[in-house]
Amino acid sequence: MKIEQIADVIISLGARPITTAGFETPLFISAHNVWDERYRVYTSASAAVEDGFDSDSEVGKALLAFFGQDFAPSQVVVGRRDFTAHTLVVGTVAIGDKLQVTITAKNASSKFKKDFEITTTTTDPAAEATDLAAEINGDVDLAGLITATAVGNVITLSEDTAADRITFVGDLSSNLSLVLTTLEDMDDAVVAINAAYSDWFFLTSDSKVPADILDLASFAEAEKKIYIVSLYEAGILINTTIDDTLSQLKDLQYDNTMVVVQSSLQVGEYHDCAAVGSMASLQPGSSIMHLKTLKGVTVSRFSTTEENTIRAKNGTFYVYIAGVGSVVDGKMVSGQFFDNIRGKLWLEARMQEDVFAFLKQQSDLGKKVPYTDVGVQQLVQVMNTRLNNAITVGFLASFKITPILVADVPLTDRLDRYLPDIPFTATLQSAVQTLTIRGYVSV
Repeated sequence: MKIEQIADVIISLGARPITTAGFETPLFISAHNVWDERYRVYTSASAAVEDGFDSDSEVGKALLAFFGQDFAPSQVVVGRRDFTAHTLVVGTVAIGDKLQVTITAKNASSKFKKDFEITTTTTDPAAEATDLAAEINGDVDLAGLITATAVGNVITLSEDTAADRITFVGDLSSNLSLVLTTLEDMDDAVVAINAAYSDWFFLTSDSKVPADILDLASFAEAEKKIYIVSLYEAGILINTTIDDTLSQLKDLQYDNTMVVVQSSLQVGEYHDCAAVGSMASLQPGSSIMHLKTLKGVTVSRFSTTEENTIRAKNGTFYVYIAGVGSVVDGKMVSGQFFDNIRGKLWLEARMQEDVFAFLKQQSDLGKKVPYTDVGVQQLVQVMNTRLNNAITVGFLASFKITPILVADVPLTDRLDRYLPDIPFTATLQSAVQTLTIRGYVSV
């Protein structure tokens, strides 16, 4: 006789882990061809350099800004925006000008970073493009890796084989500009990257093109992500200008987009990535962005009028206060505060996960949540636990759940096993950002 005939024991674990949303990891979208995948995940800036990115590349600079902060993320997702070739465009030149560019290229066994400079001998951009292309093609290290082809005033840089990569083109003189040909639309790029890997929360990019910014802001709103972009536009600082990118975003009333306004001297710095790094590893709702110090990026210097204009347009900026670099306000373009929006998105996701996990657990245990007032109270308890947690972490101050009575649910909903509403109200803890103190002193 088998023991099972005497004592038949079966143990079920009853609960399976579910995937939960993360609120720490940033995505940085960059147009590059260092690798062919849609994304890779990095835990340090040096890891990206080892992977083939130049330290002066947009990815290299962005990762330094992310990882250089006090509350940096544990990892950053780098997403690739597709394009076909690097092209250099020669602008207006005078005799004796300098044309300068730095190019980094690699293959499986070698990597070379080369600086090129020629002195112009004509005022013809096409002739100078031909001379610069010849200078590049004459480099012995890059021979067999890349080819520069001049047509008119445009130089196209192409890899010689599929294994070769141009990983950096930059440090340009003012009479040269870089154009990426057949650049993928930003809305197509972010959708493709998110389809390949969606476990990220903060959205950033190397593009400051207004159309790209509007695309990313729209995506963040729809997908419940937070998009932060640092931006210089002269019109932002003029209170009568209403068609600048910040004003357009304010008019769209996006809760999930923040603009960190820069001065003209800060173009190319990643205040947006530094701002993410100043908050990423903190529990949502537990701290504010206002007065955070951003390491590795410079402060702006705005007039009082310019600061008031930025604030009126719901922008955020980074300046000295009492001699210390400080983020001012930390507002989304809708006027909501960053910490409130992040906390709201966190609470939505966690409560949704909690309720699903409870329903799944009951099913796995061979049980169910009954469509009775008792069953509703079981769900209320799940909500109660999460809302109390929101108080503990610093997001909510108080809450009240008002459960629906099953007798008040329409019959059609009960037949469909759909519970239409368990409402609750809550009060935010919020935060003190400014204050006034008045004293009276007498003899």
